Amino acid sequence: MKMQLLSSLEYNTKFYSVQQFDQAKKACNLYHALGHPSIPDMKANIRMNMITNNRIKTNDFDLAEIFGPDIGTIKGKTTEEWWMT
Repeated sequence: MKMQLLSSLEYNTKFYSVQQFDQAKKACNLYHALGHPSIPDMKANIRMNMITNNRIKTNDFDLAEIFGPDIGTIKGKTTEEWWMT
């Protein structure tokens, strides 16, 4: 199963340049550093220049879809205890 995930990321990166991949990676790092806010909130903060010395643009978060959904966000928003039902 790990191989499938790696090949999927490898396949997705073929459609983007090296610079776009680096910007997407930086966007993910910023997203994690700020504590996983919602994507619309994150884009709004960037548009309003609320983060100083920021070189990440809102379209870099669109590029970050290369990596798939964020596991921390998915786990943090799951409230149903499905294993107990």
